[in-house]
Amino acid sequence: MFVPRKLLWLLFSAASAAIAGAATRQLVNGAWRLTTGSEIPPEDEDRSASLGQALAWAAGVGAAAGVARVVSRRGAALAWEKTTGASPPGE
Repeated sequence: MFVPRKLLWLLFSAASAAIAGAATRQLVNGAWRLTTGSEIPPEDEDRSASLGQALAWAAGVGAAAGVARVVSRRGAALAWEKTTGASPPGE
């Protein structure tokens, strides 16, 4: 069965992103608990958390997600190049 390189790359990069996302979630949750001593803040509209807490959580999650995206994409591209000897399709 022949699977096009582009489809393989999509599957490979999606798996990499999923793993990075799961790891990032655990890391951010753990960092929040370590620094604040409490569980992650409730949903955005729940006013039991202060605005400062909600903004700090949003900034931390946003920054972590951005870093995870870059690391997972670069790591996937590097692994693809080492495995296939060529750049990922479309790059």
